[in-house]
Amino acid sequence: MEAKPYFEALSQALGLELSPSASGGLFFQVEGRGLVLQWLEEPRAFVLHAELGPLAGWGEGDICRTLLGANFLLAETQGAALSLDAASNMVGLNYFFPVFGQAGQDFINLVNNFVELADLWREKLAALNAKQEERARAAAQAGPAAPDAEETPEISSVPAMLRV
Repeated sequence: MEAKPYFEALSQALGLELSPSASGGLFFQVEGRGLVLQWLEEPRAFVLHAELGPLAGWGEGDICRTLLGANFLLAETQGAALSLDAASNMVGLNYFFPVFGQAGQDFINLVNNFVELADLWREKLAALNAKQEERARAAAQAGPAAPDAEETPEISSVPAMLRV
């Protein structure tokens, strides 16, 4: 497997004996944070994945809009992409990178940078979730809102006439 030197460099850097699955996948932890590293033979590249946390249940559309906005042109994600596993409601951060011409230490630096980026996005997601939970508490305490007169459409008591 062409990825073997990278797995060995990662094992040495972490001080662990890591061995990928037959499909080239590897789950490992860095300071208690789980990561998945998947080798893709054909493009000779890795995909690195970190779970960031769940979406808050109330107002999750606002959070998704923020996360999708961050993905636009990968501007706020430094080349990584935010994702949502709909089955588990878990937000993830994914980074695809080819290894052509990279030495072992370059690979380790890339993994370290990804871990730092994932930590940043964990904090951002936690803040977004906390904001949504606060909104939900405030809405629950306020009770059902009475419809505004401006928002309630007027219904005419005179039936509409069809012109033929």
